Amino acid sequence: MKTREELLEALQSTYEAAMANEQPAAAVAAIREMVQILGVRIERVETTVTVETMTDDELMAVARRSRPVH
Repeated sequence: MKTREELLEALQSTYEAAMANEQPAAAVAAIREMVQILGVRIERVETTVTVETMTDDELMAVARRSRPVH
């Protein structure tokens, strides 16, 4: 597995190559990945789940997690 620094170096090289080859979409993609690795931007996904839409198995899983441990 690559280290954070190795990934950033690879993405920097990708960015530079994209700019040299006039490929702005690839350059932007490299920047987005660098930003995410650096934690500058955090992507969040909102999900809405209601009891009415949950299956019996999902409800049981929630109930098991909510139970106090003795």
